[in-house]
Amino acid sequence: MRIVAILSALLAAACHPKADDRPSTGAPAGAAVEVRGPIVDLLRAGAAEPPGATGAEVRGALAELLRAERQASARAPGASPSLAVTLAYYEHRGDAPAWCVGPEPLRRGQAIVAAIEGLEEDGLHPADYLAEVKPSLERAAQLDPAALARLEFELTRALLGSAGHLLHGRTDPLRIHPEWSAPKRSADIFAQLDQAATDASFASLIRAWRPEAVEYARLLGALAAYRKLAAAGDWARIPGPAPFEISAKRGASRASSRQQELLRARLLATGDLPAGAGSDLGELRAAVAVFQGRHGQEPTGIVDEATLDRLNVPASRRVAQLEANLERWRWLPADLGRRHVRVNIAGFEVRGFEDGKSVLEMRAVVGKTYRRTPVYSGLLTEVVLNPRWSVPHKLAYRDILPKVQEDPSYLERMGLQVYAIEDGKERRIDGRSVDWRALDGRGFPYKLRQEAGRENALGTMKFVFDNPYDVYLHDTPKRGAFAREERAQSSGCVRLERPLDLAAFLLAPAPEWSREAIKAAIGREQTRNVPLPEAVPVHLLYKTAWVDEEGIVSFRRDLYGRDALLIEALSQPLPAEPR
Repeated sequence: MRIVAILSALLAAACHPKADDRPSTGAPAGAAVEVRGPIVDLLRAGAAEPPGATGAEVRGALAELLRAERQASARAPGASPSLAVTLAYYEHRGDAPAWCVGPEPLRRGQAIVAAIEGLEEDGLHPADYLAEVKPSLERAAQLDPAALARLEFELTRALLGSAGHLLHGRTDPLRIHPEWSAPKRSADIFAQLDQAATDASFASLIRAWRPEAVEYARLLGALAAYRKLAAAGDWARIPGPAPFEISAKRGASRASSRQQELLRARLLATGDLPAGAGSDLGELRAAVAVFQGRHGQEPTGIVDEATLDRLNVPASRRVAQLEANLERWRWLPADLGRRHVRVNIAGFEVRGFEDGKSVLEMRAVVGKTYRRTPVYSGLLTEVVLNPRWSVPHKLAYRDILPKVQEDPSYLERMGLQVYAIEDGKERRIDGRSVDWRALDGRGFPYKLRQEAGRENALGTMKFVFDNPYDVYLHDTPKRGAFAREERAQSSGCVRLERPLDLAAFLLAPAPEWSREAIKAAIGREQTRNVPLPEAVPVHLLYKTAWVDEEGIVSFRRDLYGRDALLIEALSQPLPAEPR
């Protein structure tokens, strides 16, 4: 296990080079790497390789190469993480070659190249791994021992780079989500490479490094489908103005024949309108509603401005969005928990999972764009019934102070108590004795606390999990926001549409805490801390594209601008490492 942990750390470093490393001089990101040469052409035609170097000669040449690489690495330790992990692999093998010994080493090299080229299906760039393999394969065409040793080395480096990106992601999540905290996936990669060297199962090797989550596999299918749509030339833009609808109702204008024609073609392309559908306007209106549902909108069937904007998003942009969400899955741990909770910030929803199946779903309100809910994984440990609310300091002077300055009775009406802080101790005071108008955020020496009650900002329950951001999941007395399409209205915490359902899910292993028992405890209006029978993982995620169990592809707006950052990062060539 120690070897696996060390390897995981080395791969993580190799996958996420420092931002100030030199830009790549290899093939552009996403470019296919074409390996050519007379011997390679013969192989593709099915001819056998000519006789070449013996295994002993290749071993000797590889030992010489590794000696030189180790000396260079010793002179500049830490300069090349991918070199370090490659050298570690050969140390594990006693410097024995894995690929370029035995019969047909070039054919084995071609098979490895073909497997790595398959990473394009994952939204990764084969050129990131094959830029050095291409010239090495061409130079090895004459089966010279030194050239074969270099090819051997570069193939291993390419495979290890592929493993790192599939296991940990091509980009560092902290660059996109500074608050990110989740364990990385790991694998016994050296053992897997050894096995592939024995049975030449290179495609299986690549598949073994992918996330096992069924959601990842579904996204792969969606990416392939949208790439076909983009390659076909994309769909024509539907002109406005909006709103318009198929039959004039509710004051919306009737769609023109041109709008109907383009709308029909657009909805056929993504399957919202079934293939073979006729000219029935009712079917077209229903297809608009299906499209709206997939994009988190109210399925009215009316093409309003928001719907028109989403209809006109090019397929190429959806491809980039799907690639970004595949990358987010590569950041996640292999095991999210047998029973766990997922919050999709961009989707404004909370789900409970048990044994891989979604058993609970509800709407959520998340942080405003300037008070974002953090992307974070933690452990839910406690449910607080009828909670008190200790107002965070920033919220006290940013949100509540202006309301008190406008209405001095606000504190009393909301059940907020005032505590002066003197010598590190709290002392309750009468809020009416404070000159609130003289205060601002730079000098706010008070702490505010709200007792349990109908007006309490946390409602009837709070769900506590370990995190440094002072956020939690909770109930709310303000229910109107749940009826809105976009629900970014909190100060960072996650408000729940049906908190009782979540409490029942979390406390299900404790027979004394039935749904009725929870309701009865809330009815007593006394604050009570209820530890969970077992800690339950909670994952606050930012997913803007996913595919459900029925194969329906859903997209959401990039609420916090994180897609834009990630898509830009994924489009950049990897920084070159010293060689």
